[in-house]
Amino acid sequence: MSKEVILEQLLQAAILSHREGNLEDAEYIYLAILHLEPNHPDANHNLGILFTYQDKADLALPLFKVAFDTNPDQNLFVSSYIDALIVNRHFQDAKKLIDQHSALGLSVEQIDVLNQRLEESLENNVKNEKKQKTTVSEKRKIASKRYKRKKRINEEVLISPPKALVDSLLSVSKSQYHEISEKLSQFITQRSPEYLLGWKALGFVFLQTGRLTEALSAFEIARELNREDIEVHTNLGIVYYELGKFNNAKASYERALRLNNKIAEIHNNL
Repeated sequence: MSKEVILEQLLQAAILSHREGNLEDAEYIYLAILHLEPNHPDANHNLGILFTYQDKADLALPLFKVAFDTNPDQNLFVSSYIDALIVNRHFQDAKKLIDQHSALGLSVEQIDVLNQRLEESLENNVKNEKKQKTTVSEKRKIASKRYKRKKRINEEVLISPPKALVDSLLSVSKSQYHEISEKLSQFITQRSPEYLLGWKALGFVFLQTGRLTEALSAFEIARELNREDIEVHTNLGIVYYELGKFNNAKASYERALRLNNKIAEIHNNL
């Protein structure tokens, strides 16, 4: 299974969640795709649409820009980016892009719609400025609120990742695509630090690639999350043994055997 196939499977899963209104799962998977491929045009665009729906236009704008910069021939990306510029009151930039409509390939109807939105936004902006002039202090407060909201969104933790993402992780963990497995595992442990499988998968890829110290750290975290997981204790035994910590290795194997004494591999390791 290639990286392109994995990305396409994740994209389709995200789109399905998005259409079904499961926005948390959709956002989670879109972000996972961007962790693997930051310039992925469809994931950037669709996440921008999701954020716009959630009234997070400031977060959507850079996503639309990446989609547009990556594929400027896609009319949908062009119109979405111009719309985002208008909503975020970057009127000159929006006007500049609209004036390039022939090069961008937009239809006359699309240009008319965008020009109308721009004119209405400019009029509303002027009216609002006349009604109330925001002081420097108030602007700072608004900027602070936006920063805190963005930080809160970035730090948001979901207990369990979507099933489609877990299925992809399990699939690549059994393959030789170590880079993809590592990136997906890292993303899941960052966003869902209480999710056991993320740490187990991360430890496993570190073990497979010979990074024993990193593997030890990941498996120790997994052990703290669940002290009854036989696989964690077994893998810890392997890592400890490779690091020359034979007493620790023996203790880990014995702990695994107490949980299930019928596993021949553990008896052999002892």
